[in-house]
Amino acid sequence: MIKVSSPAATRKGSLDFALPVTWSDAQNSILEFLDTLERTARAASDQTLSITQDNKVVRVNPVDSWRIPSNIHTTDSASLCVRNIILECVKGIETSSGFSGWISLLTCIEGIKKFSRYRRFIGDKEQRIDTKNDINSALQGLAVMSRPTDFAHLKKIVSTCLRDKLCENIVLDAYDLVGADGQIFIHKDVSHDTVLELISGYKFSCKIDPRFIAATKIEKWDRTAPKMFIIDGIIESVSEINRILEDASNKKYPGVLMARGFSEEVIATLSVNYLRGSLDMLPLAPTVGIENINTLTDIAVVVGGDIVSSNKGDLVSSIDPEETRHVDRVTSDLRGILIQNEPTKKWISAHINHLLKKRDDEEMSDKVNLINLRLASLTSRYCHIRVGKHLEDKLPFLIGRIESGIKIGREISKFGIIDVSSALRDMPRAKCMTMEIVRDTLRHLAHEGYDKVPASSLVLGIRSGLSCCESIASTGYFVVSD
Repeated sequence: MIKVSSPAATRKGSLDFALPVTWSDAQNSILEFLDTLERTARAASDQTLSITQDNKVVRVNPVDSWRIPSNIHTTDSASLCVRNIILECVKGIETSSGFSGWISLLTCIEGIKKFSRYRRFIGDKEQRIDTKNDINSALQGLAVMSRPTDFAHLKKIVSTCLRDKLCENIVLDAYDLVGADGQIFIHKDVSHDTVLELISGYKFSCKIDPRFIAATKIEKWDRTAPKMFIIDGIIESVSEINRILEDASNKKYPGVLMARGFSEEVIATLSVNYLRGSLDMLPLAPTVGIENINTLTDIAVVVGGDIVSSNKGDLVSSIDPEETRHVDRVTSDLRGILIQNEPTKKWISAHINHLLKKRDDEEMSDKVNLINLRLASLTSRYCHIRVGKHLEDKLPFLIGRIESGIKIGREISKFGIIDVSSALRDMPRAKCMTMEIVRDTLRHLAHEGYDKVPASSLVLGIRSGLSCCESIASTGYFVVSD
């Protein structure tokens, strides 16, 4: 690369810039890079590609999509720029939708190669990839091909996409435990053995006070046999809860203060004593919103206690900690609170029946939706996955694959699947570049044995890939700075 100095570059402290490279001059090296990327992707699809991770050789699968371009090295500046754009595209979409990264990667390879071959200059104008309307039309045509499926097909598609027996078994066992609409969480810290823990808990949208988080740096609070104090109001002063705090401190039990809000004085006291280790009391508040207006009532049923409310003439200072029951377990993090309490199952069942009857009698759809949200919190089952320490050397790969499998299952439940062969047959035959790229991507999937894929993964992956192609297609020059 020849470097030139601009007048500004001769001044002290200024940067030298490489001579700008036009697309035409870089095209051959970019196509060569894309051929390498395609061969590497094919090896991953055939499960013959391995990379080194912490001195361990690990096989790469299609579901590890973003690792494929990240492990291709090139000294050509233009190709490196294209690689980084593809990498960000694939990595970004995979976090949103399981298996969409692989589909996006295939679309990028086909689209950029096709654009390079068809690119022509006519005066000052150049042929671009198709318009937004063409792209939207192609994607809408795919979306309408989505069809619902049963649990057996869901499990088969998860297995096909993951192509990893261990991760497949973990994800499918988790879905067997909680069903297609259950909640599955994977922990990123290792345990002694690989464990799937089924929790019949009740999840509510309540968050730890952000000031308490800032002071204590706490992200997750998980305690066995805590006491929960539910207050329908704002705790203004420490004197109101002094009796509770003294009892918790003296008897060394964890507790949760559930209220609408807390004063600075209360948060400061709870934070200081938490850091000292003299008090383990967590301040929680329901998330603001009409859908959470009855959260405290539902939590009181789960806890088996009562709400302290000024509307009933109650005083916070009159709470007797001796009369407050312990619950089995409380887990709280940035997503919400999960309560486990076996002794109140009969009360919860009666409360659910009451809500079901109320929903059946309700005519307004908005109120029906609110009741459904309450029922979802009271009837949830959760599965927690922890990977054993004997797999620690492959942990980043395993977690990525398990997370993708969980996403794939959820998305199939919500949005259904698309039959790849039917999509190829029914796609419009319009002669435009977008349709050609979409058809080539579908052919790749069919050839690799993906007969049916999650609808959302296919649509989002192709959309992301086309967007990446469009971004690279509009490139005129590559300018590289030292």
